[in-house]
Amino acid sequence: MATDAPAPVDGIIAVARGHVVFCRRDIARVLMALRVDFAGRKHPVGGAVTAITTDATGRLASLVRAGRRDGTIPPGPPAATLALACMGTLEGLAIYMAGSPQDELLAERAMRGLLGMPG
Repeated sequence: MATDAPAPVDGIIAVARGHVVFCRRDIARVLMALRVDFAGRKHPVGGAVTAITTDATGRLASLVRAGRRDGTIPPGPPAATLALACMGTLEGLAIYMAGSPQDELLAERAMRGLLGMPG
């Protein structure tokens, strides 16, 4: 059965590039600050931020599992662990490279490296 859906790795790369572009906006920076401020605390804001992160991480883990099933992503750490590493890497890159013209390229390279794929 043919499908027009992008390969899972293409989805991950699109998420990575899109995330750093989104993080150039002030609203995204607020979310990152809230995540740091409320991490591990029982608070309605912390719960909402955790829910957003959990959803995004789950979606990335699903893409990793799909890529491993179709052979486009090599075996490696558990999908959930790899998804957390991807999220942490993207957030760190977005913070330290804030608006750099190379942030999208570096996000793609970081994801390819974490996934165990060639450049």
